[in-house]
Amino acid sequence: LGRLVRKLLRSADAGNGDIVTWQEFVEKLQTEEMEAYLKAFEFDKGQAQEMFYILDTERAGEISMTEFFQSCISLHSPVRLADTALLRQFITHSFNDLTDRLNAMEKSSARAIGQMFATMRSTGFGAPAQEHLPPHPGLR
Repeated sequence: LGRLVRKLLRSADAGNGDIVTWQEFVEKLQTEEMEAYLKAFEFDKGQAQEMFYILDTERAGEISMTEFFQSCISLHSPVRLADTALLRQFITHSFNDLTDRLNAMEKSSARAIGQMFATMRSTGFGAPAQEHLPPHPGLR
C-alpha cells in the first residue's frame, strides 16, 4: 500500500508538488494503482470523486493527493458504508422536509399579506387624501 501511495504521489503534477487538478485526478482514477488503493479502502471511483469535492474547500478545482490519501485512511472503517447510506438518507429526508416547510411558509405569508392589503383597502387605509377635507389648522 505504501508503494502504491508513493507511486501515485510521484505521478502527481511535478510543477505543483502533490497538488492535482480535477482532470489529473480523474485520469489517476483510471490507473491500476489508484484502483488498487481505492479497493484496499473499500472506496469506489464515485466516492473518490465526492471526496475530491469535499477536500476542494476553496473550489479551485485542485486538491493535495497527500490530503486525499490521509482522508481515505481516516474515513476507513467497517461500518463506513452503512453510516454513509444512513447519513445520506437522513440528509435527503431533512432537505425534503425543509423544502416542504419553506413552501408552506411561503403560501401562508402570501395569504397573510393578501388579507392585510384587502383589509387596508376596505378601511380606506392608504387611500389618497380627500380634497374636501379642511386644511390643517396649523397650516393656515
